[in-house]
Formats: sequence, structure tokens, C-alpha cells
Amino acid sequence: MTNQSAMHDAPLPTPESSDRKRQTRSNRGFSLLELVMVLSILSAVVGGGLATLSSMRDKQQKQKTSVSLDKIHEALIWYAVTNKHLPCPDVGVDASDVAQTAFDGVGDENGSNCRLAYGVLPWKDLGLTPYDHWGNYYTYHLSTPYHADITCTTTSNLEVRQDSATGLLLTDQAVAVVVSHGKNGAGHILPTPAGPSAYLTRSPVSGIEANNADTNTQYIQNIVDDQLYYLSPMLLKTRMMESGHNMSCATTTTTSVPTTTTSVPTTTTSAPTTTTTTTSVPTTTSTSSTTSVSTTTTSIPTTTTSVSTSTTSVSTSTTSVSTSTTSVPTTTTSVSTSTTSVPTTTTSVSTSTTSVPTTTTSVSTSTTSAPTTT
Repeated sequence: MTNQSAMHDAPLPTPESSDRKRQTRSNRGFSLLELVMVLSILSAVVGGGLATLSSMRDKQQKQKTSVSLDKIHEALIWYAVTNKHLPCPDVGVDASDVAQTAFDGVGDENGSNCRLAYGVLPWKDLGLTPYDHWGNYYTYHLSTPYHADITCTTTSNLEVRQDSATGLLLTDQAVAVVVSHGKNGAGHILPTPAGPSAYLTRSPVSGIEANNADTNTQYIQNIVDDQLYYLSPMLLKTRMMESGHNMSCATTTTTSVPTTTTSVPTTTTSAPTTTTTTTSVPTTTSTSSTTSVSTTTTSIPTTTTSVSTSTTSVSTSTTSVSTSTTSVPTTTTSVSTSTTSVPTTTTSVSTSTTSVPTTTTSVSTSTTSAPTTT
């Protein structure tokens, strides 16, 4: 009974006591699970921020390298304008072909020729800094004919393609190619010269980047992290001519112009000759018994008598009309012949007992019969 009454006498928990317990628990700090979650979130934020910063730095370095390649472009053109040729690569030897301790930035020659067509960019000759923005030397490859005096006929053979060895051909006549081997530095030229045995040594490289680090004449743009620049022959020669260099670029082109012979038809038009001849035919007064002939003779409707009407369109070649007025017995017959508008080519119309051209018509006037038209 006593225990039961004691139990009944125990005070019940109040809201105030429950609040005190919760406050005591919160004062103990975060649980382990909560700490892990917070640290994970912080790590993700910091890691993402660092990755972003690294990416931004890489992008900035690429942009700086692009600017440096532009400066190299201008420096090469300036050197060609000043010296009329381009510098040789630096291969780390002296004039006696003895290895140096380091590259000195001066192109190495063997007489008038380059020791090698490729090597370190001769930065001292060009007035530039020796390294790209990753701390490596630039690779410089020259078409060696451009180390002699540059003329319009100077040739080059360096090939540049886009993205791959079989990609879009950008040029196969580049004068010079300059390569920055990027952040990974694969294939860049090591800082210690190898001497006459090999001249150059490179860092390990594999895959497509090897195209930009070997001895052949092909280079590839936009692969991995390599950046390159190539010099166009037309651009270089144009800039040199604009600077006053006379490279005898005039060429004589013989073009065969087809000659077309056109026969223009020549039309010879004979202007109609109008010969107006007023001929008084001698009047013969005959007293004969055939007085009625005068009527017939007066109105002789022949081509010859009325030349003005009948022979208006007389255009003949050689027609001879002979009018014989021999002894035409008429009383008083006055025949006046007006030859008007006789268009002929070379015909002389004359009615004085000579040849009057007509169309195949022979008119003869005899003393016995009146002339008629056949």
C-alpha cells in the first residue's frame, strides 16, 4: 500500500520540465551525422570553386598565348621587311656547331643555310620573350627557301590542317609555323640542347599531338591543347611590297584573243541614171499616095515611141533596140521623144537612131510596114 501510494504521490511531468530537457540536449552541439553533412557541402562548394578558378586560369593562359602568337606574327613580318629574309631556328649550338648550355634565342646557321628547319623560336632575333604562358619554348618551323632573299618566286611547303591529319587543308604553302604545346606540354622542346647529334630533345608525346612535335612538314590546328600560328606567303610578300620592297613581281601573261573574221556582204547599188534626151527626129515630107499611113505612124503604140511610159522600168543587161527612121513616109509627123526616168545600171538611152535598151524586144521600123511590138 505504501509503495502504491508513493507512486500515486509522484509529481507528473510539466511542460516546463520538457523544455529544460530539450535545451540541455541542444547545448551538447551537432551530432556526428550533422557534421558530416556540413563538411560534405563545404567540400563540394570549395571543390567547385577551385575547378572554376582553374578553368578560368587555363582560359586566361590560352588567351595570353594567343596574344603572344599575334606578336610573333608581327615580329616575323617586321624581320622579313628589315632583312628581306626570315631567321633560322635556334638549335642550341654555336658557330662551330658545338652544343651550348642553353638556347640563346639566336638562329643557328651553317654558312648561308639553317642548321635545321625546325627548333626553338629565335626570340632574341625577333625581340620577344622565350617562353609561352605555360613556361615552355615555342616550336618554330621554317620553309628554308625563305632564309634567302625573298622574291615573288620563293616557294614554301609547310602544310596545316584542321582537327586531324586528314582534316580540312588550311594551307600547303605556309612560310613558317609556330607551336605552343599547351598546358600538358606534350612534345615541347626540353631546355637543354642535345648538340650536333640530334640538336633537340622533346618531352614525351603520343597520339595526334605527335604531328606537332615531329620532323615532318604537316601540322594540325585545334588538337588537345596545342595552339599554333602559320604565316601565309601572300600576306608576307604583300606586306614587304607595301613597305617598299621591289620583288619583281610583274608577270607577262600572253593571252590569245580569238579573231573573228566576219564577211560583211557588200551591196553595190547602181543609182538609176535618168537621161533626158530631147531629140528632134528629122521630119521627112513625102508626097506619096500612101497618105493614110500618117494616121498609123502618128499613134504608134510601141515601146520605143513612148519611152516615157513603156521604158520606165526598163532594166536590162544588153538589149539593143534599133530604131530605124529611114524613109518613113509621113506627111508631117513630128515625133518628139522624151526619155524620162529610165532607171538603168549602165545604159545610155539615146533615140538618135542608136541603141535604146529594152527587154529582149527588137523593134525595127522599115519603110514599108509600121513598127509593132513583138
